[in-house]
Amino acid sequence: KKFVEIFSPEYLGLYSFFDSIFGMLIALDCGVSSSIFFQIYEPIAKKDRRHIVSIFNLIKIIYTLRSILVLLIGFIISFYLKSLLKGTDLSFHYIIKCYNIYMIFNSANYFFVFYSFYLEALQKRFVTSIIQIVTYVLEVTTKILSIFIFKSFILYLICSVIFILITNITCMVYVYKKEPYLLKKSKIEQGDLKNIKKLFGMALHSLSAVISRYTDTFLISSLTGLVNTGIFTNYKTINTNVTALLNQITSSIKDPFRNYIICENRNKVEAMLNDLNYMIFILASVCASCIFCLSNDFIVLWLGDSFLLSQKTVLFMTLTFEMSFMNYFIIDCYYLTQSYYKDKKSPLIELSVNFIVSLLLGLKYGILGIMIGTVLYYFVQTILRTKRLYKYFFNKSCLKILLKQLFFFLISIGVALLLNFIYRCIFIHITVLNFLLKIIFTVVLSVMLIVLLTMRIPEFIYFKTMVVKVVLNLPVLRGIKIRRDEIL
Repeated sequence: KKFVEIFSPEYLGLYSFFDSIFGMLIALDCGVSSSIFFQIYEPIAKKDRRHIVSIFNLIKIIYTLRSILVLLIGFIISFYLKSLLKGTDLSFHYIIKCYNIYMIFNSANYFFVFYSFYLEALQKRFVTSIIQIVTYVLEVTTKILSIFIFKSFILYLICSVIFILITNITCMVYVYKKEPYLLKKSKIEQGDLKNIKKLFGMALHSLSAVISRYTDTFLISSLTGLVNTGIFTNYKTINTNVTALLNQITSSIKDPFRNYIICENRNKVEAMLNDLNYMIFILASVCASCIFCLSNDFIVLWLGDSFLLSQKTVLFMTLTFEMSFMNYFIIDCYYLTQSYYKDKKSPLIELSVNFIVSLLLGLKYGILGIMIGTVLYYFVQTILRTKRLYKYFFNKSCLKILLKQLFFFLISIGVALLLNFIYRCIFIHITVLNFLLKIIFTVVLSVMLIVLLTMRIPEFIYFKTMVVKVVLNLPVLRGIKIRRDEIL
């Protein structure tokens, strides 16, 4: 709130605009830098140090080239910033100054970011989480000082990017301390070099996924101006923070699941995928209900009613969150199994749908139209990638899982709409007390409704069994059980 009061929504929009530009520049390496990490899981599982070192050295080279490329393309884009920005009162000289700061730190980050990814591959995400928590506290502290004491957006911008760099450098120090053999100079194996050519088959898929992730902010900045981008960013920040919270859960499952895919047969992998999809569905549905029912109330309490978006726009933003998260493990499995290698048309279709529909509807309906285009993109992506995964890896029809995912999606949106309708009848005024009550009711009622509607499917039975086991193994309950056994 104080950021908007001391600066303005324009500054928030400017930051989001920079983020969207360099977010799209992630796709410059055609996905090789991220997909190469899929190659390191097998040697880690087999404890093949020679092969690990070979792939790790290859990763370092690729990320170094990526950093240089981002810096070069970012510099070229700086000459076209004036034509990309509309409706701003900020001086162009000031914008260029901020842009250069963001560009330099962002490109430098690629020299070190892969160390945190490597720790995740080692299933040591808890280490990166601890480092991130410490640096986050420092980041928030310095940002508060930059806003309240120094009242400097440039200082705020530096704090936003420099602590990401510090996090990744700290991960680098930890990796070399725990895995000193990685410091040894070693030639890259010919087999790993040949795999790079194969990984370029992922190029269009990476371009589609990355560009689509930032298309909404980029188009909103270009079509509606920085002020509207700032208002939109407030809502997107809510979605991003919820996603970051859920990622703590999915990330802890992702790496064991990848090892499971490598080690187990395909029938077991499919069964596990279905179970994980159901778990994700529950988490995404509860969060989607909260986002849809509570976002506008939160904005009013936080910033005031002058920063609100229409309920229709919030609905489609909720749909984008829901669809992007519900297919998390399907998309991850799609990449890890290299189902993308024989799939050349899907990314072009996805990217075309997203950009063309978002642009055309954005010109007519503004932010709402752009969000409709994003929702259509996720629909198309889900259908095409699920189809390819089941065709090339599971060797069976994808109709059953698509119908199940559609069933889950309709339940999730139906629950959110029902709860929102009930709240409009009960809660007339927006107050802190009503907001807190809505949070409690939304979580409890959404879970109850989801359980009621899905209690007969196999995935629910498995999920219920796992929850019971976890609860019974809690220290308090385990102690009660031991004392009970001793008494008997």
